[in-house]
Amino acid sequence: MASKPLGVNKMVLEKLRKNAGQWLMPITKRLVNVSPNTITWFSMVFAIMAGISIYFTYMWAYAVLIAFFFGVLNSICDLVDGDLARLTGKTSDVGDFLDHTFDRYADIAMILGMILSPLCSVEWGVFAISGVLLVSYMGTQAQAMGAGRIYGGLLGRADRMVVLGVVGIGEFLLQLNPQWSIGYEIGGIPVLSNGRFFEIHLFTIAMIYFALAGHYTAIYRGVKTYQHLKKMENKKK
Repeated sequence: MASKPLGVNKMVLEKLRKNAGQWLMPITKRLVNVSPNTITWFSMVFAIMAGISIYFTYMWAYAVLIAFFFGVLNSICDLVDGDLARLTGKTSDVGDFLDHTFDRYADIAMILGMILSPLCSVEWGVFAISGVLLVSYMGTQAQAMGAGRIYGGLLGRADRMVVLGVVGIGEFLLQLNPQWSIGYEIGGIPVLSNGRFFEIHLFTIAMIYFALAGHYTAIYRGVKTYQHLKKMENKKK
């Protein structure tokens, strides 16, 4: 089934991410005199600022809102730069290379903000980063091999941004409402205590999801790419 590796199995959030580009078109049109690569650079700066803000959440709850703000700016720039390049006829291999490269660094910057925080497990964080990077690698490798860009699986970039936002806001609310952390138990098992669910911080829960969903998605895309390439080889025989 060659159509699947070509992107038919796109995740819902990836579809919404594409639609968001249309919603942002009025902004994109106002930036026609700006280089798309400049927007890409700004997206990277915003990602770094988001990562730094996420790290300081354990010291100051409102840092999460700053991180959320920079995360939104990063997402907007990530959507606008490609549309701006197409709108102004400035698409190029260099621009595409920068976009994909900076996206990966942006992912790492924001996830590192959580991993280095005292509110997160470093072990799960390392596992999570490997999963996130393999997801992107499998997608671009499939495209490079002529199988088209694959979007199937459980963890795309839009999904990662949503999870980071949800756990960040969750941590913010727990810090502002310490009475929620007095302790809740079900059958003697602590569900919520000291700002943790089942003795696990929200940041670590996010990393567990990134790790498991990321590696599943990487394997899924790898299998789909293999099936597509194998089918193409058989056609040539």
